Amino acid sequence: NPRLSENMELCGQLVGEIAGDAELGDVRELARRAGIGVRSLQRLFCAHVGVGPKWVIERYRMLAAVDAINHGEPVNFSHLAQHLGYFDSAHFGRRFRALTGVTPGALLTKS
Repeated sequence: NPRLSENMELCGQLVGEIAGDAELGDVRELARRAGIGVRSLQRLFCAHVGVGPKWVIERYRMLAAVDAINHGEPVNFSHLAQHLGYFDSAHFGRRFRALTGVTPGALLTKS
């Protein structure tokens, strides 16, 4: 089915954009870049990726955070949170812990 292939290709491109842009934190912005509505983007991701675009965006943000923490240099969590598109470091810390099971500071002390 050519349409199915086009949708899969679009999803691959959009996941690549998410992976390549740590500051992309908004589903509306991703939908705008794709030239489709937010709800269409959500349906597209659920059908071809298996999860919604917000889930993918957040996972890549957390991977970027873990990478920054594991880099071994001092980390300013407020700046890291802002760079990754979180409203503040407390929100970032809550989401980080919910996804990883530890706080960013605890991970830093383990590295």
